[in-house]
Amino acid sequence: MNTRHRTIVALLTVIAVLLALNLILVSSPAAQAGGTPRRCCIPATLTCELLTLPDCQAVGGISYPIGTDCTFECGPGACCVSDNCIFVSGEEDCINLGGIYQGYDPSADCAAIQCEAAPPCPADLDTDGEVGIIDFLILLQLWGPCE
Repeated sequence: MNTRHRTIVALLTVIAVLLALNLILVSSPAAQAGGTPRRCCIPATLTCELLTLPDCQAVGGISYPIGTDCTFECGPGACCVSDNCIFVSGEEDCINLGGIYQGYDPSADCAAIQCEAAPPCPADLDTDGEVGIIDFLILLQLWGPCE
């Protein structure tokens, strides 16, 4: 195994350890007890607040994982994924699908919305719709002289 392969294996090992550590922290009894504030979308008011799990449930909210915040808009609307329109429960769900949120509109009609396919992103080497760590690892794997 050459140096480049050893480096890639070492990076993947570090990433696996970090992911495992995050899973342990998020699934710990303290985290599951609901004492940590997280994003809570409250359908009755279409607002987002940082609440503990029990508090979010008490107000009839939709709780998101620990570590999420109120960066995204709460509420249903249309989402353009490539050239397809789908109805989603909120902006974050649209972004997770790799789409572009069209804004809050509970009566959005996808038949009336024209979605255009996004231009390809040359840095998105794994074509998942975003540039991330996997793209970086692919770049490292391909690093070196051209054949």
